[in-house]
Amino acid sequence: MKKFLIIFSILNTILYFIIYSYFDYILENLPSLILPSALISFVKILFLIAVGFSVGLIISILRGFDGNKSTFDYKLFFILAAVPFIMLLLSGGQITNFIIVKFFGANKKLSELVFYIFSRDYIWALLTGIIAGTSIKLSFKKSKHIKITNSYEIR
Repeated sequence: MKKFLIIFSILNTILYFIIYSYFDYILENLPSLILPSALISFVKILFLIAVGFSVGLIISILRGFDGNKSTFDYKLFFILAAVPFIMLLLSGGQITNFIIVKFFGANKKLSELVFYIFSRDYIWALLTGIIAGTSIKLSFKKSKHIKITNSYEIR
């Protein structure tokens, strides 16, 4: 089961990455599908989170877990994914521009720094997905074989 899940997750990761890579090409060749640019960006980010989740799931499976049941560690997820998720939300630009203009007086060096930190939404989406995938703790049941042995000694 463990090997099957690893292979399935690797194939899933490759599939989502291929769809993400050719997303613009797919939209160009489907003229009947007209989507607003915000929805296109949102769907691309969702695909990146799915790629990151698949990678994180592979890491979680390889890491192993000795517990009794499969769980999702919410506490670990909220602690680790807080910063990437906030960065992902702020990567849109309008909120960060408002903060820079309102609190820092439109400082050019600061606005360039913030642009380079927040403009990489694909990094923050992948990191959020990887953290979500690694927060899963999977356990695999070990087969219990009954061994019957003869404990009598012959003298």
